[in-house]
Amino acid sequence: MFDYTKQGFYKHRKYFENYQRLVDKVISEVKLKRADQHHIGVRKLQYMLGENGINIGRDKLFDILRDHNMLSTVYRRKYITSTGRRSKYPNLVKSHNPIQEVGEIIASDITYLHTKKRPVYLSLTSDHFSGSILGYSLQQDLSTKGPLRALYQAKKVLCNKRSVIHHSDHGVQYNYRTSMTGIGKCYDNAKAERINGILKHELGLNRVFRDFDEALVYVKDAIKIYNDKRIIITKGYKTPFEILNVA
Repeated sequence: MFDYTKQGFYKHRKYFENYQRLVDKVISEVKLKRADQHHIGVRKLQYMLGENGINIGRDKLFDILRDHNMLSTVYRRKYITSTGRRSKYPNLVKSHNPIQEVGEIIASDITYLHTKKRPVYLSLTSDHFSGSILGYSLQQDLSTKGPLRALYQAKKVLCNKRSVIHHSDHGVQYNYRTSMTGIGKCYDNAKAERINGILKHELGLNRVFRDFDEALVYVKDAIKIYNDKRIIITKGYKTPFEILNVA
């Protein structure tokens, strides 16, 4: 009546049942992966699923996530946090040769987090080659104490590395060849800006925290997840700390 043979009917039903089992496995694993990396993308999820024995094409994974309203949202930068004064130092990163090792260029930046009482300020110092966060400090003001603390931590990690370029958006420097962006040119410090965005929009730091202490707990967790768990596609699906420790 429906132009289906009995064999074709059961074959189709078996395919549907197998596909549904695959969908259930994928959704379950994606929820686990996104428990601490809330907006991890399709390509990274595909790699992680393969590591767990679930081999699925990118397009099919995309379709499954779209059908279950689980595609990650794209965020856009809304605020400029650098100061308006003239650069005291030139931008050395633009003319630098391709980075070959850990410690050639480190970048510092400050971003703010929201609490119910007032904003708090997160200072970060990161390594361009590995993408790892080498130092951080959460402060209740914009004094030099926060950036210097993050920079001191980075210096300890890089104690055996050669002299580096320290790049920032008009930031604080300590015993390095200093490099700064131009006024209003946040993309000159794109590595640091991207890390800020990942911590906020992928790892949950864009919420409103109860107070400074709660914000500090979330900052510690987010940075640990970023360094230890978040894989980088262009670095062979390694985490920042794996790249840092091998180099």
